[in-house]
Amino acid sequence: MNLTKEKAVGKGRISLSYYHSRKFGSEYDRMMDEAKLLNPQPERPPEKRGRMKRGKVLALIQRLVAHKGEVCLFAKNFSVPFTNNTA
Repeated sequence: MNLTKEKAVGKGRISLSYYHSRKFGSEYDRMMDEAKLLNPQPERPPEKRGRMKRGKVLALIQRLVAHKGEVCLFAKNFSVPFTNNTA
């Protein structure tokens, strides 16, 4: 996404094309679905009660899904940098 954004900025564009926006959105969703399949919610033992811990990986995946708009904002709004690292 960042490489495509940089190419568009180099050509003087102010946003990505509709094709690239849809392509990157669907690819992001596909990767998150695959990540959920590879890191399923742990099974609850019969003697345990309450909410099960998700673990660090599953919690990260769920946050990436929930905050997709914020994660991909740099590709929609060219004034937002890809990283906050100024070095």
